[in-house]
Amino acid sequence: MAEKLIFVRHGSLPSVYSNSFVGVHDLDLSDEGRADAAAVGRWLSGQAYGKVFSGTLLRVRQTREIASEYDPRLREFVADDRLNELDFGDWSLLKFDHLKQQYGTAFEHWNMGMADFTFPNGENIGHFIRRTRCVMEDLKRCDAETVVVFSHGGVLMSLIADAVGLSRKDVFRIWLERGGVALLRRGKEGAYRLTSMFRPADFE
Repeated sequence: MAEKLIFVRHGSLPSVYSNSFVGVHDLDLSDEGRADAAAVGRWLSGQAYGKVFSGTLLRVRQTREIASEYDPRLREFVADDRLNELDFGDWSLLKFDHLKQQYGTAFEHWNMGMADFTFPNGENIGHFIRRTRCVMEDLKRCDAETVVVFSHGGVLMSLIADAVGLSRKDVFRIWLERGGVALLRRGKEGAYRLTSMFRPADFE
């Protein structure tokens, strides 16, 4: 079982996508996002780890690739599309204010624990829960002592919630910024605890 998990959220996106769901759309990192990724690479270069997993969408791939310029170990990784973001369907790339106007309470009251909720023409949350929990089980069984995972906010915050025993409906109480890193360590009883969250770019 992995003793330590290092979760990396992809770098920042162009500001036009602020306050909106991006989901499975392939978008390039912004200049800030590229700087985020470089900072992650510099930080990871000083860490010990044994295995790397990565989502397959462009912004995650770019984050890992830019980080690998500073830490070549990141060039060897396991690509896993289960680490890709939720498909928000018709809600994708729309501003939250617009969604509130168009969908009303359906937008305001959904949460990540509603297994029977399906985004219009998008993914069912129950499916998302199952696929991300399968990822977590695989991470737990990984033979590397420390594992690095590059993914998306919704995925990583969901994995953290499961790891520390927080309900999925409360996922967004754990907010990992774009370009951020979350560190989890396994305790004596086998459960993980969240030890820190930070953006390496903020400390350079």
